Amino acid sequence: MNVSFLSTLNAPLLGYIIQAFERHEIPIYSIFFDEKDVSAKDKLIHEERTQGILPPIPLCTFDHLEIPTFFMKNHGSEAAAAFVKKHNIDILVNAGTPRILKPHILTAPNIGVINCHPGLLPRYRGCTCVEWAIYNDEQVGNTAHFMSVGIDEGPIIIQEGLTFTKPDRYTNIRVAVYKQSYDMLALATKRVIQDNLHPQTLPAQDESKSAYWNIIPPEKMQEVLTKLDNEKYVYQY
Repeated sequence: MNVSFLSTLNAPLLGYIIQAFERHEIPIYSIFFDEKDVSAKDKLIHEERTQGILPPIPLCTFDHLEIPTFFMKNHGSEAAAAFVKKHNIDILVNAGTPRILKPHILTAPNIGVINCHPGLLPRYRGCTCVEWAIYNDEQVGNTAHFMSVGIDEGPIIIQEGLTFTKPDRYTNIRVAVYKQSYDMLALATKRVIQDNLHPQTLPAQDESKSAYWNIIPPEKMQEVLTKLDNEKYVYQY
């Protein structure tokens, strides 16, 4: 089974995802790097959320794995899709692509593209789902799913919620979500391989329970921080 990553050279979690796949003994066939870097804005958001707890892991750390790497102008291009088909890739893993993936790349691998979304789907689609869940006093967690054209709408492979201790603050929660996410990507990929899963073999998400969230506004974000500081989030035990 050929499993390849879509990423970019400065994707902050790429090294952690590689570590997770190595830990779960899932060979990485190759990594396809997009020439576009993670934006300065997105990099700053990651740094603010993690406060230096998850520094990038140098890719030379993984020289022993001898993972072939390829560089592409754009993961979303027709040329990228043709390259995936030429190399007979079974599964693509979103390990930090800077692109919105179009149908031709989503359907290029033999099985599909796996993503991990920081929210419990279908209730939490969209942006800042961790923050909205805390604001709404609902559970934070991750969902690994096959990607589809609709944002966060593809069939769910696995999902899991998180709980926290009373002393946990915003940074603790965000770091826990990130840590769960890269492990979940590996576990979902392993399940797809072992159980011979395809997008067509899994049920569609329940649209009656779906909601899409835009970026949380600053005043509501402040309420989130205050709730955590006062240990009032219902999933803090």
